[in-house]
Amino acid sequence: MKLTPSLLLGTLFTCCALQATAADQYLPDLVQKAPYKAAYAKMLVLPEWISQAKGTATPLRKVKLGDDTVLVGNVCKPHDCKDNQLVVVFNAKGTQSWGLLATREDSDGAFEKHYLGSPSEAVRALLETTFERDNPDD
Repeated sequence: MKLTPSLLLGTLFTCCALQATAADQYLPDLVQKAPYKAAYAKMLVLPEWISQAKGTATPLRKVKLGDDTVLVGNVCKPHDCKDNQLVVVFNAKGTQSWGLLATREDSDGAFEKHYLGSPSEAVRALLETTFERDNPDD
């Protein structure tokens, strides 16, 4: 097949048009449409040990935080506690919670930490202190 200037120009316009189409789309719009909606929802599903707190746990503790008393607890992935942990703080009324999800691929590696529920600095400090207390060697 011989490439002619008009064929090359047509290919270039097609590529540019496809790029412009993708550039004009926005994530909030795209995830409302199939098949993206299902793929996006699947991505957001957390493992059961996190979403339903079905894992190995220790008793809850009452902790003084400022003027409030909060509940602090943790849960970890069954048979993999060393590398998959969740620390949770509940406010005094039990109407709000915050978490620190700590996971790692390799037991010798560093934890990847994610805060959940937009904790304040004081709650973050409590989450970190609790995590460090439970993981003195990490």
